[in-house]
Amino acid sequence: MIKEEEEGRPWSAHVSVERDPPPAGDVIVLSTDLAGGADPVSGKVLSKLGLSDDIIPDSSSLARSGFSITKGPSGSLLCFIVAEAESSAEEEGDTPGAIAANLAACLQSVGNLPAKTMWLPLMAAGRNWLRYDVSLRAMLNGLRDSGIVRSNVDIIIAAPEDTTAAELSELNEIVREAAKGDGAREPDDKTPRQEVVGEQYHDTSDMQDDRPTTDDLLGRRPIAESLAKRIDRMADWGSSADRNSIMIQLHAPWGAGKTSFVQMLSGELKNLNPRWTLVTFNAWENQRINPPWWMLYDTIFRTLVRSKDHLSLHKRVVLRVKEVLWRLTVGNGVNLAFVIVGILVLIAVMMFRDRDWLPFLEKNIDVATKAIAGLIALLATIGAIVRTAINGLLTGGSKAAQGFVEVAQDPITKLRRHYERLLKNIERRILVFIDDLDRCTPTYVLALLEGVQTMFAHPHVVWLVAADRRWIAEAFEAGYPVAKSVAEPGNRLGYQFLEKAFQLMIALPRISPESQTDYWRRMLTASAPANVGPDAPAGPAYEAARNQLKAQTSEARVLAVIRENANLGPALVERLRRDAVERMAAPEIEKTAEHLLMRFGGVIKPNPRAMKRLVNSYAVLRDVTLISNLPLWNRADLSVWQQRVELARWVILCMDAPLLLDALEQQPELLRTPPGTAPKSIADALQPLWLEPRIQKLLCGFSEQDMSVGALQPDFVREFAPLRG
Repeated sequence: MIKEEEEGRPWSAHVSVERDPPPAGDVIVLSTDLAGGADPVSGKVLSKLGLSDDIIPDSSSLARSGFSITKGPSGSLLCFIVAEAESSAEEEGDTPGAIAANLAACLQSVGNLPAKTMWLPLMAAGRNWLRYDVSLRAMLNGLRDSGIVRSNVDIIIAAPEDTTAAELSELNEIVREAAKGDGAREPDDKTPRQEVVGEQYHDTSDMQDDRPTTDDLLGRRPIAESLAKRIDRMADWGSSADRNSIMIQLHAPWGAGKTSFVQMLSGELKNLNPRWTLVTFNAWENQRINPPWWMLYDTIFRTLVRSKDHLSLHKRVVLRVKEVLWRLTVGNGVNLAFVIVGILVLIAVMMFRDRDWLPFLEKNIDVATKAIAGLIALLATIGAIVRTAINGLLTGGSKAAQGFVEVAQDPITKLRRHYERLLKNIERRILVFIDDLDRCTPTYVLALLEGVQTMFAHPHVVWLVAADRRWIAEAFEAGYPVAKSVAEPGNRLGYQFLEKAFQLMIALPRISPESQTDYWRRMLTASAPANVGPDAPAGPAYEAARNQLKAQTSEARVLAVIRENANLGPALVERLRRDAVERMAAPEIEKTAEHLLMRFGGVIKPNPRAMKRLVNSYAVLRDVTLISNLPLWNRADLSVWQQRVELARWVILCMDAPLLLDALEQQPELLRTPPGTAPKSIADALQPLWLEPRIQKLLCGFSEQDMSVGALQPDFVREFAPLRG
């Protein structure tokens, strides 16, 4: 038992709960029943350690003290704890109490443990046993009473592999509370945990809200963080001499969560730099208003002048007055001239308002004539004012914009210059998010995107178009049907237009089976979403690995540090991957990635655009795959160099042969085709591309610039396919 004076002191040990971490440590604790039988978890652990059930002490030995200790593999200690209490006909045994007492007694019996790491599973936990939180509290109290929590040791508690993200977050919160010094309070309700099996669940969910949300239900916030950092850096590329905007296309099918992702992205941008402003334009809601560019401009203006966090009241008023005057006057020179002349004539006429009119008119016929002219001028002035309102942009409607186009001389240039003056006055970085473009007609899609590129290009504006890229490609092909003949083999004309229009194209990864299961569980049990990885408690081992990352100066070494620290456990490795993404954003490390990509010079299109797109696309996909924990990065049979090469090859194929990848995704075994021949089952239109020397190198392997690359394997296609969205 711990000394009385030590009660209430924060723990020195680092304790965390992780989902199914590998059994490893100086001390490995396993649980048994009263008869000395291994529970299912302990049986699996022994199997992973290469041991049989024969190593478990006999029941008499366990019954005497409630535990037993023996030597394990590689010099570790194996501690067997009886995780069951004796019951009688009259009274049920106190299993949580037995776990706490036996665990404390076991750890106390070995004195000062020379341990740096300890691994133990949730004991007697699972269906119809103890609930996970009840088991954890009992174990934490046992650790506290043993005194081991006063030493500098990493303790990993293994939760079963079916533990949801929400449950894992709750368990780690219990650990944090206990580590403050008082241990874990026993819950009032110790009802055994019921697993979700088939239809055997208690549905506590309400009607689900289908609106976009900033809650990270699919684990995409780390991807949003990574992309936000890249966009923030890219926005600094533009200069006053460069009018081009950054154009990004976010691909995902309908209902895949594009809008929710962009809301998270906007929040991350503002966290990085408060000068960012998000402008949201729903294309589908505005597609019946022509010309498309007018409502887009109007949305940008209204969003910017309504933002109170970066504009003073005085500046907002000044901008609104300037906007009214511009809309009133632009394209209305002739009408305004009539208005001014008419007003001047009316002023002259009003000067005679106090005279005796009849005698005056009899003697001054010429003045009477002028008075009549003044009346005519009044009517003309009224007419000119009406025409000014109709032909000008003051009303802000579709008819006003159409009238402006018909009457104004060079209306596009006038609007572009006014837009540039507005942005100069605002002094903000702007992310314009165009949503629901994949619900609009081809004509509208083309008109809107052409307007963005010709009128609204500006170095301080980033355009993010979230839409199914196939829809946009169809729109381009419908708008330019005669140009289909110039499409490259294995590519679509629409995809070629996309490559020309967007500097960066990103696909939201498909939802993994694990994420899908977690998503269902959260809806059906009304559990709050949680970001388990970032919230997992850190420890000395993690901090050491993080410091290693900071010291690295190349992409290869950063990735190697992640591999070398895979034994931290899933939650901390996830956190380390995020740290790695942040580290690899450093300019000196990005240069080392570019050195790798330069070696692919012989298998990419020989033009500057292809090279720039490769650099951007590789970096984004690398970050996405790391955060998404793509199996590629966990393969021990590949070196870090080979992992990077496989990723670069996939990016090039996505850029240059998307239709070929569609076929490979359906039939990965096509890659078994001997070099120099095309598979018979592939479409006729793709066979020339398959045999193109550059594509043959990418599919069958090549040696170039002191780099040897093997053939693309079917399992890589299966691993990478979900990344295409």
